[in-house]
Amino acid sequence: QKEDRKAMKDVFFCRYVWEPGAQLTECGPAAERCRRAQALCRKGRGIKRRGAAWDGDVVSDEEHIPEDHATRGPRDRLRRASNALQLSAAPKRLPCRENERDTIENFVLEMLSAPGGDGRTLYVAGMPGTGKTATVREVVRALQETGNAFRFVEVNAMRLPQPNHAYALLWEALTGEKRGADAAARLLDKRFSSGEEQEERVVVLVDELDYMLTQRQEVLYNLFEWPGRKNAGLAVIGIANTLDLPERLDPKVRSRLGGRRGALAPH
Repeated sequence: QKEDRKAMKDVFFCRYVWEPGAQLTECGPAAERCRRAQALCRKGRGIKRRGAAWDGDVVSDEEHIPEDHATRGPRDRLRRASNALQLSAAPKRLPCRENERDTIENFVLEMLSAPGGDGRTLYVAGMPGTGKTATVREVVRALQETGNAFRFVEVNAMRLPQPNHAYALLWEALTGEKRGADAAARLLDKRFSSGEEQEERVVVLVDELDYMLTQRQEVLYNLFEWPGRKNAGLAVIGIANTLDLPERLDPKVRSRLGGRRGALAPH
């Protein structure tokens, strides 16, 4: 009797438990509970309970089970919604970002189609959580999947020990070689100053751009100045949360950044 009461607790999580003699069929995530209910039915203790919270119905083999049965339940829909809201979740395509997506895509395509890969700079601003970085990644992924050949390098300034470490990260991404910040800066300057057409085009995303603000702003100046050199084959996209960041830059840095901007408004 004690075992029967324990089995009855297990059965409670099923919405239906069929009378003895009915063939139970495993259904979705309720498979283990189906087996427990089936064992209980063999003992002649089968009952029917209604209104349970579990969304995985226990059904007989006489009842048709749709293939997407497990994905239609309210509990499963809630689970999918919860996973989509996690910070680590990134949808393949962000809704309501068509105009911003077109702006970024046209910017990259113009660099790829320009003679010698004459580069450009783009500043993208918006409140935190509006999908700035995700939109850029989506555009880059879509362009690369459609046969546009270029190297994409992402630099998150918030993760850098010092702003000038961006030189070392960029040089390693382009060549696979590890260099110190000062040595990498010289090598990058030489690469983009050669005047020779580069074998590959490069798109650099500098995220959390405001973390690179220093008194001299030398790193920002170089990053925005290199794309304008002949045959540099380089385009730089800067991302920050503040719309007026360009106005707070040194005039010579602001002149290299240019006036091309994109703003992502909150949904």
